Amino acid sequence: MDNAWTDNNDLYFLDGTEDFFKDWAPSSENSNPVPAFKYERSKELSGFISTEVIPDVAFEILSTIRYEPTLAGPGALQAARDAGEDVPDACFFLLPAHYQRLQYAIDFFNWDVELPYDHFVGELRAALRVLDQSKSYKLRALVSKNGEFTVEATEVAPRKNLFSGLLRTQEADDPQYTVYVDSESIMVGPFTSFKTTNRAVYSKSRERSLRADGPELQEVLLYNPRDEITEGSITNIALFRDGGWKTPPLGVGCLCGVTRNHLLSTKIVQEATIDRKSLQHGEPVLIFNGIIGVCRGTLVLE
Repeated sequence: MDNAWTDNNDLYFLDGTEDFFKDWAPSSENSNPVPAFKYERSKELSGFISTEVIPDVAFEILSTIRYEPTLAGPGALQAARDAGEDVPDACFFLLPAHYQRLQYAIDFFNWDVELPYDHFVGELRAALRVLDQSKSYKLRALVSKNGEFTVEATEVAPRKNLFSGLLRTQEADDPQYTVYVDSESIMVGPFTSFKTTNRAVYSKSRERSLRADGPELQEVLLYNPRDEITEGSITNIALFRDGGWKTPPLGVGCLCGVTRNHLLSTKIVQEATIDRKSLQHGEPVLIFNGIIGVCRGTLVLE
């Protein structure tokens, strides 16, 4: 294949990720979240999309939050149990950012909905009380236009390091994805910029692109009508360009993801437009979201 990746020893990876496990939880002195980063940059979306173009369809605003019992540190969960307390906030991956994104989406769609932070966290904890809290879960938090807030829990495989995809050395059990490219462009808009239950664009892309007989871990890259890469069907992404990892800017129509924002705020990735024609068969891809953290993938062009 002409457009094939040549191994590059200058790829930027880390030797450790300890600095990423900071400032995730609210302050112990009050109930207001202390954000690890802010969603103020997402307000640039108003220059690209408008509530006037929202299709007249029913939907809920959505955020998927990972509960990982080891995130609070060794013995923290057991100490909370012994003290008769709920699970520590630090067990929820990037918790303040999820709340901020929900609030921003509520504001964008102009819903008359109040979601106090204490109620948000309380419902997450309530969903866990009937479960084995030593296991890992995906918590699907849903906000409806009438103000109803619900949480659905699904068990997921544990991960020792949610940022392992950034590490120079990969362990045998670190997830490795096969990444394809969609055969058609997608129309971007509010439902690609914000996480909602209206996922028709993503579902159709996965139906077109993923292989029924393919590997277990698959993802597909999406692109807009200008041939600009936007994101994956369930992840944000970064590709190695000009000496660093680049993730598409919000203006191309990608989701304002919580892990994406964390990687930007820590300067591990930078924003840059990525043309579909620049993709190379076999090149590495970073894929990330609030459930899988950061994982590696390999691009397959056909």
